[in-house]
Amino acid sequence: MTDTTTFQGTLNTTSVRDIMKPRQHLTCVDETATTTTILNYLKDHDYLWIIKPNSLHTLTGIITRTNAITLFAKPIDTTTYDHASPISLAYGTDYTAADLMTPRPVTIIKDATLADALTLMKQHKINQLPVVDTNLDILGELTIHHIINLYIHDTNTPHP
Repeated sequence: MTDTTTFQGTLNTTSVRDIMKPRQHLTCVDETATTTTILNYLKDHDYLWIIKPNSLHTLTGIITRTNAITLFAKPIDTTTYDHASPISLAYGTDYTAADLMTPRPVTIIKDATLADALTLMKQHKINQLPVVDTNLDILGELTIHHIINLYIHDTNTPHP
């Protein structure tokens, strides 16, 4: 059994690759995916990784349920707000993943420690990190759920 102090050491010595979910188990679509395709995925997933078309797995963005709120919400007057998005289902459904995504998500490399990953998550207020190589090809993902599961396993925290 590991106590919480020892678990802090685990976070400093365990690499992202040790607990990340591999690419073949991720939900990815390319930038040309349609609104319908995106919404069909988002009904069952909190987010989608967006990859460059005609690439094997080059990461270009992320679409979250928060991005979907933009689609369903009343359009914002773009003449009044500097950073308002003209994207809304009120204007139609002819959007692609490239239109809806948040580009250049915060990423991490597989050799980083879990402590490094948690620092990024806290700093950017995010729950998931795509794990990429130097070419930005997505190798997997690390989520706060993976770290919670490691903690529960290592500390023998009882399940309710």
